[in-house]
Amino acid sequence: MNPADKKQQANTLRLQALALLEQATAIDGLKPYRVTHANGFGTAEYLGGFDHEPSAEEAAAFFELNFEPDRDEVLTIRLTSWEAILGIKKL
Repeated sequence: MNPADKKQQANTLRLQALALLEQATAIDGLKPYRVTHANGFGTAEYLGGFDHEPSAEEAAAFFELNFEPDRDEVLTIRLTSWEAILGIKKL
């Protein structure tokens, strides 16, 4: 298979994955959230599905993080999109 065909096949699979994720969201309401945990050692990012914007405490519990805000640690929680996660643009 030539590179152009491989790229097209991969894109087709990502679009199928997007359709499935959107169907799942329509059923259970879970939307993708990106959670960034920053502390003195660096940062780590996590992706998770929630039916509402989680609080810092909810996100820390979900990802089993040792989150210590009294030590200047920060959790940043952002709604993202399935397209961003899959690295595609929906036409």
